[in-house]
Amino acid sequence: MQFGQIYLSSQHPKWAKEYIDYDRLKKLIKPLLKLADPEHHHRRLGGDDSSEDTTTVNSTLHATSTEAFQCELNDEIQKAVLFLLTTLGELASDATSLTSQRQYLEITVKTIVEGDENPDGDESTQRLLIADQKIAELVSFRSELFVRVGSKLLLLLEFVELNLQAVDKIVKKHDKVCLLCQ
Repeated sequence: MQFGQIYLSSQHPKWAKEYIDYDRLKKLIKPLLKLADPEHHHRRLGGDDSSEDTTTVNSTLHATSTEAFQCELNDEIQKAVLFLLTTLGELASDATSLTSQRQYLEITVKTIVEGDENPDGDESTQRLLIADQKIAELVSFRSELFVRVGSKLLLLLEFVELNLQAVDKIVKKHDKVCLLCQ
């Protein structure tokens, strides 16, 4: 299986549009492949005495194709980084909101436990039951927080790793083709 297929199948479906568009970048390298192809040079030079003109045209095409590739790669990297930063911001906001909820539960438990200074037996038992219930909510809340934040962080880590692999592969492919053009 080729990298492009592995890359697509490994992406988190909800974030598919946010990944670097490896296929589009690969298509930008194709014109450079044509320049590197000796058959292409032979057809272009066949019977024509203006090899200097052809070299100039090839150099211009190479520069234009490389510039288009670099601009597109830069745009794709910026798109992925912007998504990453936005998602991290949302995650931080969620964590802040969840922390506020946790603090509210802690205050509620403290208020219930402290309650009246001279409660009767039934009221005291009732307050302790409510406090136990709130403590259980607090423990459940913490577990939920860790699972939610941890899961999203793992997805973001996979997102970063996949995009790094894509950039590495496409830049190596581009550089290899550029060497063939020389």
